[in-house]
Amino acid sequence: LYNGSFETWSTDGNIASWILSEGVDNDFLAVPARKVPGAANDNTSAIEIPAPKTEDKLVVLAQTIQPGKIVPKHKLYLSALAKSPEKEKLHMVLNYKVGQNTETARRVCQGTGQWEKLETSFWVPAEADPKSFRLQFLMQKGAKQPAQIDDVRLQMMVPKGTPAAKPAP
Repeated sequence: LYNGSFETWSTDGNIASWILSEGVDNDFLAVPARKVPGAANDNTSAIEIPAPKTEDKLVVLAQTIQPGKIVPKHKLYLSALAKSPEKEKLHMVLNYKVGQNTETARRVCQGTGQWEKLETSFWVPAEADPKSFRLQFLMQKGAKQPAQIDDVRLQMMVPKGTPAAKPAP
């Protein structure tokens, strides 16, 4: 992932390599992000995403994974630190295509008001389309307060005894 620790921001206040928007169905508009102190408390930054302005909308922070970064038949590990004061209103979702179907890996922030580690790992199917992987953090409809995200990591795990996979050029 690019800028997974949310340290790089443009001069206009937008977060580099991520898209933050609010809406419903296919009608989404960009919304501003806010830079806040990171989870590690050592002069790092995190991103704060706002709650939806109305009950019927979502707020989505998203990044499409660049082709060549995902290798089929390898184990994928995804993690992030998340902080939300509301139970189950912030979701980490990784979508990808296998044939005509969309597969989803999802983890939900429990809403303790403290930093929580969201993580998952799975084997990427041989038939997965490496160009279809998209990571999203979703503030669900009805959320009333903002949430924070930091230290997002996506790693390909190479099985023991096999040579390291090389990303496509």
